[in-house]
Amino acid sequence: MQTLPNFSLSDYHKMLIAFKMSGYSFGLITNKTPDRKTVYLRHDLDYFPYEAYEMSKIEQLSRVCSTYYILLNDYNITSRANIDFLRSLVRKGNEIGLHYDLRQYPKAKRSKIRFLHRELQILESVVGRKITTGCSHAPSLRKRNFTFCNDIINPMSKSFLKDVVYISDSSRAWRDESLLECFHKDGPHQVLLGIHPGSWLNGDETDRIEYLKSTVFRKRKQFYSDKEWESRWIQIHQNHEGAKMHDERVNGL
Repeated sequence: MQTLPNFSLSDYHKMLIAFKMSGYSFGLITNKTPDRKTVYLRHDLDYFPYEAYEMSKIEQLSRVCSTYYILLNDYNITSRANIDFLRSLVRKGNEIGLHYDLRQYPKAKRSKIRFLHRELQILESVVGRKITTGCSHAPSLRKRNFTFCNDIINPMSKSFLKDVVYISDSSRAWRDESLLECFHKDGPHQVLLGIHPGSWLNGDETDRIEYLKSTVFRKRKQFYSDKEWESRWIQIHQNHEGAKMHDERVNGL
């Protein structure tokens, strides 16, 4: 792979193949293997769980495992369709983690911990097994990472990221060309790859904000209608510093 993927499912498939051809294996967040050349594939399901359906089929075809992080406050996680889909992901060798949103949490530390454990219990009841990994949603809106719970593996913690290169498509943007360095002979040994399935639903739309309006919001309205939700996501995407870097590079500014 010589150019960055264009957020289409076909390019996503090509990216997975490129990693494998470059000697990488794919591992789960809760099973770190520092002695192997490994990609830890992390999916944040921000809009609705079913956004990952087509991507999960590509991963199964490619024999790739992933860790899926689930929000509990932006969609109905206990619907029958969502329960069935998430449990199917686990049956296929993937794992589920909690994507906690600190904007919804109380400020006091002890209250935060109780709130976290309550969300973990809800997600465990949905998935049908213990949840042992979690990471923050929209961390750019919070200066501090939430790593106070010793029994929860946080892929963004200093201990996990030691000797690991982090690459993300957050806000449907590549910060730089670090992804392409993985396909060089001297590429990084360990990679944490953050992929948002909701950003890969329509590769034909290149403008990030228009993509939100024409693809994500339209599909979400099949399940929910929330103008406040839409305006919040537009604000996040417009103000994301990494995404601004992407726009400047793509537009030659």
